[in-house]
Amino acid sequence: MCHDCAHRVQDEVEVSIKEAQQECAAYEAAIKRLAEEDLQPLTDQEYAEEMKQAQEAEAAEKARADKLEAELAHAERELSELGASSSELDSLEERYWHDFNDFQLQLRAHVDERDVLLNKMENSAAHLKRLQQTNVYHDVFRIWHEGPFGTIGGFRLGRTNEAPVEWDEINAAWGQTVLLLKTMAQECGCTFSSYRLIPMGSYPQIADKRGTHDLYGPVSRIMCASYDRAMVMFLTCVKEFADWIVSQDNSFEMAYAIDQDKVANMTVRLQFNSDSKWTKALKYMLTNLKYCLKWAITHQKLERNASAARTSHNQTNSSSIRQ
Repeated sequence: MCHDCAHRVQDEVEVSIKEAQQECAAYEAAIKRLAEEDLQPLTDQEYAEEMKQAQEAEAAEKARADKLEAELAHAERELSELGASSSELDSLEERYWHDFNDFQLQLRAHVDERDVLLNKMENSAAHLKRLQQTNVYHDVFRIWHEGPFGTIGGFRLGRTNEAPVEWDEINAAWGQTVLLLKTMAQECGCTFSSYRLIPMGSYPQIADKRGTHDLYGPVSRIMCASYDRAMVMFLTCVKEFADWIVSQDNSFEMAYAIDQDKVANMTVRLQFNSDSKWTKALKYMLTNLKYCLKWAITHQKLERNASAARTSHNQTNSSSIRQ
């Protein structure tokens, strides 16, 4: 045996000896403790009873252990189920928040769209209110005065030595005047008995059973029989429309009385008449026409309000029937 192997065997033997010595010391200590306690060995019967009790305790502990293992297995199954439920809840929560965020985005888009629509509705309502307060007659056929002239739509009707108005402007004024009376009569449902108004811009005409008469110039003061007849026919239509208004509203009254070819005792004929008197008669005629226009506007508003009230009433009845 080599030197190294001898040392290794010696070390192993010494370790074995040391362990044996420790076991001997432990046995001696146990024997000494038993001697001090003065314990007597059990009889066979006592040993059997203690053994039986120990076996019963062991069996009870084993049963308890089995029960605890079963409870542990049950708890582990519940824990597994709860884990699965927790995973499902986590998935549901994630889906909920995803849907919630989508809903918030859609809600915000709908709110923005609603705000835009409400803004449009407010603007439309304001615009509608302005339109309801605006009357086309006032805007298109504004009757006013300018010095000795009556004006309609900004055009002067008549002429004087101091202001020799061009015939183009006079014709345009007559065209507006004829168009206004015809429009009001149609709107109100008034039909003229003998004459028919033919507005054609600056070339208006008035027709009767015998033919048409031009209500535009230029004409001379001497050769103007057809022109004068057209003006008288128009004045007759104004009076007929005013009389129709009186039949609807007996409180209506024109500013100046009309009698055949005269307004406030001033003829509308141009032949053998002065420009200033002819112009004043036409101014009075426009004033009467303005009174008729004011009544027609009021009548139109009343009709519109009545129509709106009927529509609202019908809608209310329809809603009540559906309910």
